[in-house]
Amino acid sequence: MRKFRSVNNAIRRTLECSFSTLTNPLNNKIPEDYTPYAISVFEGRLDEEQSEELLVNVSVSVDKERISKLNKFSIRLMSEFDAYSFKLAGIRKKNILYKEFTSKNAKIEYVTQVNMGNFKVLLPEIVAAYYEGYDYTNILWLKGRNDNLAKIEYLANEYGLFLWNAS
Repeated sequence: MRKFRSVNNAIRRTLECSFSTLTNPLNNKIPEDYTPYAISVFEGRLDEEQSEELLVNVSVSVDKERISKLNKFSIRLMSEFDAYSFKLAGIRKKNILYKEFTSKNAKIEYVTQVNMGNFKVLLPEIVAAYYEGYDYTNILWLKGRNDNLAKIEYLANEYGLFLWNAS
């Protein structure tokens, strides 16, 4: 069974309006109207010494626990809000293709995938893009002054995660 299908024109237009500067986050540039927030098992950025201590030779049990926290948060976020997958397409990667999930299970599988590449979803209700990151840290790009930040931080804390400004 397919996990995605193309969105209809009405949803596509809504997503294009809400996320008009999205190509900047995709190119790892911080657009002026977005703020990147890290959702992490760590309280803040790690310096070189902390990285060595916390990321090298991690035991299997610690690794599973950290991944589990991020997966549980991602599942909760997908349950709380509508979500759409997206990717850049075309010769110059300037066209954005929006896809909707065919089921709740497809949505959950997408954000808890293992060894399948980084996930990227749009959350139009809160005008945010949520990305899989590295080193037990995911990135949430919030557009403008966003009143949902407190709710997202509360959800992150529920799962033992921290939310901090990543810019």
